[in-house]
Amino acid sequence: MDDWRRRIDALLAVAPAWMRELASPELHIAGMTNVQLAHPVLDVGLAAADAAAARAVVFFVAACAVHDVPLGRVCCPPAWSAMLAHVVRVRLGAAVERLDDECATLMGYFDVYLRPLGDDDPAGRALADALEAVLATEQPDRR
Repeated sequence: MDDWRRRIDALLAVAPAWMRELASPELHIAGMTNVQLAHPVLDVGLAAADAAAARAVVFFVAACAVHDVPLGRVCCPPAWSAMLAHVVRVRLGAAVERLDDECATLMGYFDVYLRPLGDDDPAGRALADALEAVLATEQPDRR
């Protein structure tokens, strides 16, 4: 296993439960499972604030990358979509092949397409660094 993958795996293991609880293979609407998806979904609408949502997006993209998942969907309040897409572009952009956020404010979600990351890929190390920085600022029960 690559060094950056080991780092991300170790960081995911200590990430707060609230971050993991926002990720799912299902799309929930009004508290009910609406559809089972072939790709993971992060629903940050349940995060207490936009800053918590931004931290959860870093967690989610790193988790997708370490497991070689090529696509992750981020569901969010329309008011947060531009800010969250910006986080993906600026902090995680080296690992992203494409960000489909053109209709995010209308649809309430955007898709992150990840590029395959090699063993010594600097983008993998950058993801691990970003996740480490996010978790270093995380406090118990902080959303």
